[in-house]
Amino acid sequence: MSHLLRLLRASLAPTAAADVVAGALLAAPAGANPPAGAVAAGALASCLLYGGGMALNDCADAERDAVLHPERPIPSGRVTRAFAGLLGLVLLEGGVLLASLAGRGPLLAALAAAAAVLVYDFLAKRWTVAGAISLGLCRALNLLLGASIPIASAHAPGLATASSASSLGAAPLAWAGVYPVAAGKYALILGVYAALVTLLSTTEESGADRALRFSSRGIVLLLALPFVAGAWRPFWPAGVAAGALHGAVALILLHALRRLLLRPDLRHRALLVRDLVLAIPLVDGGLLAGAGQPVAGFAVALLAPAALLLGWGLRIVS
Repeated sequence: MSHLLRLLRASLAPTAAADVVAGALLAAPAGANPPAGAVAAGALASCLLYGGGMALNDCADAERDAVLHPERPIPSGRVTRAFAGLLGLVLLEGGVLLASLAGRGPLLAALAAAAAVLVYDFLAKRWTVAGAISLGLCRALNLLLGASIPIASAHAPGLATASSASSLGAAPLAWAGVYPVAAGKYALILGVYAALVTLLSTTEESGADRALRFSSRGIVLLLALPFVAGAWRPFWPAGVAAGALHGAVALILLHALRRLLLRPDLRHRALLVRDLVLAIPLVDGGLLAGAGQPVAGFAVALLAPAALLLGWGLRIVS
């Protein structure tokens, strides 16, 4: 069982759930909470999509992992490539079906996310920039999956009202799951973050070439600067909360840069990328806090240490 959980990167699944919860809260009308059941379904659907994408990723990279990561489940022989491919497809389908329970908008977002996962795993990752953009799109769509939940709920039969449609900014095309402008902006921020992390992981796996190492350090700095700037927010309490969470992201990024400078070996490169992925709930929480929901922001940010603890627990069990 432990090798299957490793194949699916189960310890990082909470970072996917954080995107959905943050998206749902960002898109909800002021003073209203999105339906808990629909958010839970969307978060679980996101975890299934994430796990399916990871299984298909390892399936596509089996030959490369045999050289660079022989300890992974497929090259080590603990999971067959065919089983990983089948499991990945089943999880993607399960994620789409589960998202459909939350409405048409979440269904469309999940379908788009599943398509983006397949494009990344089997096509876009062959090119560095295209792969980074593709994976950034996956994260952005994940947040938009959550953002579509309040809209789908507001326009479900018997629940639609003109005021709710107006407050969500989705009146004429609500059936298609149109997203509020603010949620789209936050999805773009998250997508850029994920794309830069992906670009960093790609350059770090390219070997010991000095130019590539230099460029990877530049990417880390590029990642850190917006969050360093975001740590200085004068408005209380939302601004302080956002500054604290984005300040934490900045510290993680700067620590990653220091570790990269001191130990540019393959193990620490992998740890660097893992830490940046684990920081995603902090990014989500900071966005929520900056949007005027500091308590919700800190709650979502707690999924980062939850993911870290889950990873430790899985390593102990295995």
